[in-house]
Amino acid sequence: MKSLLKHLSRLAILTFFLLLFYILYIIRTDAINRVSTPSPSVQTPKLGVSTIDISKHNKITDCWISYQGHIYDITAYFGSHPGGNSAMAAYCGGDGTKGFDTKDQGSSHSQTAHDILRQFLIQ
Repeated sequence: MKSLLKHLSRLAILTFFLLLFYILYIIRTDAINRVSTPSPSVQTPKLGVSTIDISKHNKITDCWISYQGHIYDITAYFGSHPGGNSAMAAYCGGDGTKGFDTKDQGSSHSQTAHDILRQFLIQ
């Protein structure tokens, strides 16, 4: 009987440590996955340019926007935009997709406007 209890105690201790290592493995794997997977709430444009990089270019003398996941430096177009500088300035350093697609009025830009925008593509 003592031999059986001793054997069961060793088995219980071994089981405890195996379970502990398994739990630590799961916690470690989950932590690695959380670090390597981008948060779905942060919109990151294609090709690795982050919204933080874009936000540094938020003046009419240095204006970058993201549009449909691409980055554009539209600084040189200030003074030429038919809707005036303020129409573009509102989007400097941020996502201009909605503004460009709707012209802030619900109508879309022409193919010519898309061609002009393409000239300012960074990536």
